[in-house]
Amino acid sequence: MMVKVGRKLGSLVVLSVIALGLSAAQVAAAGPAGLARNADPDLSTSRIATSQATLAPFAHVRFCLQSPQECTVVDAPPLVTVDSAKMDDLKALNARINAAIIPANDTGPDVWSLWPPSGDCEDYAITKRAALIAAGWPAPALRLAVTRTLTGEGHAVLVVSTTDGDWVLDNRTDEIRDWREAGLQWLKIQSSEDPRVWLAVAKPVLAPLIM
Repeated sequence: MMVKVGRKLGSLVVLSVIALGLSAAQVAAAGPAGLARNADPDLSTSRIATSQATLAPFAHVRFCLQSPQECTVVDAPPLVTVDSAKMDDLKALNARINAAIIPANDTGPDVWSLWPPSGDCEDYAITKRAALIAAGWPAPALRLAVTRTLTGEGHAVLVVSTTDGDWVLDNRTDEIRDWREAGLQWLKIQSSEDPRVWLAVAKPVLAPLIM
């Protein structure tokens, strides 16, 4: 099942905050304290700009409750320096996990699972994040994002934030793409300071798909 991008705020916001143990101050501060300082929403910028805190995907809230080690705050750099060898590593890992998981939508409730034999976009994204963390990549630089595809489907990807910009690991391709060339409308993304907090993209834009 693709990510469900809805507007059921209200009670779900309260449930998300309570379930994750976040204070109102943490949520309120997440925007300006996170990537919001990169306030330029223009496609010319190399990084995804964010604004205020927003509702976390509820399936991610459940995932954090079931796998708290994947959602802990880590004191590490929010950007990673990459060279050609590291980019090759990213591409190899992306292709390996794309091949390891058979594409399949959830038949019941939306559940995010690590290393499933079959799964949907969220399962690919969280598995890639966990694999990169295990390989020594800094967790704050590895953020899940909720987007829409060119056909309007909800979609989740992993964004790797580097000193050269934000790069996208997507189960639809083995290529590592600049976020501006991924063919996605960017809606929300994890905070680099707290993976339980999600931030709205400053200005949702549809990035062109570069073939």
